[in-house]
Amino acid sequence: PALVTLEPRATSPVSGPHWPLLLALHGNNSSTSETTAHWSAATSLGWLVALPGSSQVGGPDAYVWNDWEWARDEIQSHQAVLREGYNIDRERVVLGGFSMGGGLALWLALTGAIKARGFILVGPWVPDMDQLVPLMDTNEARGSRGTILVGENDESCFEVSLTLAEQMKGHGIRCELEVHPDLAHEYPPDFEVVLARTLEHILQD
Repeated sequence: PALVTLEPRATSPVSGPHWPLLLALHGNNSSTSETTAHWSAATSLGWLVALPGSSQVGGPDAYVWNDWEWARDEIQSHQAVLREGYNIDRERVVLGGFSMGGGLALWLALTGAIKARGFILVGPWVPDMDQLVPLMDTNEARGSRGTILVGENDESCFEVSLTLAEQMKGHGIRCELEVHPDLAHEYPPDFEVVLARTLEHILQD
């Protein structure tokens, strides 16, 4: 499993003695090399950005997250390495992900496998909604906050995103839903601006 780490552009944390951490997961049949550019903007905001790459092979330079328990073990190992190498603020950890990576990020947050302040999901895909909904009843889940970004023309994940947002709000989880017109299954073109706004939203008291 790969791990790409992008250090904050400032020489010291912008607030407090420790860095906030953004863990961002690529989508299925993708890789960290295709994902890094989308999330790297957070480094200018004082965030340490880490992009775990799955070791589950889907094809040439294409990796998948189909086995979530396998992925959980790898990502927890990555987090342990990050904690050894950096002063990380454990109260300011955010999980992000695209497509299947988004579904996995939410599962990791809801199960507490990765203790996170919140989540940013871009066109999230969830293979089994019944697997996630019961996890939304825990106190830990209701204490999280997040944002779902989805394209209006995302044929694969538009309905999934609406269902996730509705279920989370019904369980008391503070989740914002942003629907982007004329966008398919992809990142919004202004994702750098959206990322800054959503990170600020998640860290609000």
